[in-house]
Amino acid sequence: MHSWVQPDLPEDLSFRKSEELWLVNTSHEALSSLVANNKDDVDKFLNIRDFIEYHKK
Repeated sequence: MHSWVQPDLPEDLSFRKSEELWLVNTSHEALSSLVANNKDDVDKFLNIRDFIEYHKK
């Protein structure tokens, strides 16, 4: 996501969960923050690559 920069792509791509910021990116500084209120969200995020690989099969 840090390679998403203007003018080709929107910069600082972020996501919300239940109207709250969940994943915040600052592309030009290569920084990301996960705002999680529970361990389950953190575990899911850390294992997202496994989830994507599973669904490719």
